[in-house]
Amino acid sequence: MFLKECPVCKSVKILRYGNKKLFKRYYPKNVIDAEDQFLLDRLGKMSLVRYIYFCRSCFFLFQNPTYDHVDLKDLYNNLGRGTIKYYEAAGLTPQDLWDSKLSQKNLEERQRRYAHEIITRRGRKVIDYGGSSGVNLTHPSLNDIEKYVYDFGRDSIPEDGILPIKNLNVDHRFDFMIHTHVLEHEPDPQSSLMNLRQLVTPDGSLLLEVPFEYAERLLTRRPGAVWHVNYFNRKSIIEIAERTGWRCETIKVKNLPYGHLSMNCIIAILKPEFIRVKSKRYLENIRVLFDIVISLLRRYSNVMNTN
Repeated sequence: MFLKECPVCKSVKILRYGNKKLFKRYYPKNVIDAEDQFLLDRLGKMSLVRYIYFCRSCFFLFQNPTYDHVDLKDLYNNLGRGTIKYYEAAGLTPQDLWDSKLSQKNLEERQRRYAHEIITRRGRKVIDYGGSSGVNLTHPSLNDIEKYVYDFGRDSIPEDGILPIKNLNVDHRFDFMIHTHVLEHEPDPQSSLMNLRQLVTPDGSLLLEVPFEYAERLLTRRPGAVWHVNYFNRKSIIEIAERTGWRCETIKVKNLPYGHLSMNCIIAILKPEFIRVKSKRYLENIRVLFDIVISLLRRYSNVMNTN
């Protein structure tokens, strides 16, 4: 599905920025190659070129052509061959990745962090939008809070104490929502935030978290993980929030534990409020540049510590 305008600010000032060519091979060389082979198999292709485009208005980077509904159904079909088979072909096991002690420790840290935000902001009815089994909401401090999960019809088995919702509509209202590491997967991120805007109470909050891969994509001119179609920066998050009826109360870029590693992430707290979209953001441009420099320094530090 080819996009003629930026998915964030709807500007037509977009240009092709880079690409990555994928070819079918039976023995993946590493984790990245294993995920590339997963994508080719799921889409039934022997080769594929993934292009990324750059928006000159909000500096957003995105995959284009992006996945259509058929592609997404194939890509996220739980009945298909899982990624673990591809990782194993590259010599990796679950213990090397999400089942490691470090991964479990990082998960517990994320759960504590989300619980702290929910309790601080007095959330009593909470939903994890796109949260698989709802594992993000299982911290013991949340035992007395109503907890729900919506998982885009993937039929994951919910954790104990988590109520699954199959069909969200305007009759559902939540005073705290978390939407973490999901928006980077969605070809139409504006629609997702507009849907969430209809589900929040007037004084509610949305915790939005996405990877900050922007620096790597900007420098390498290549797309990232096969599931990721959007590469946000501080400016594009504020832009898309204001265009979908949200006010960005806080936003920061931090190095956070995720899975078996740590990564730079954008964390924002959004409040429901329709405000005028600003046309010029000179200060945000400077902050984006600062975020890029800091993220690259962190990346270099992680590599040096690993070695």
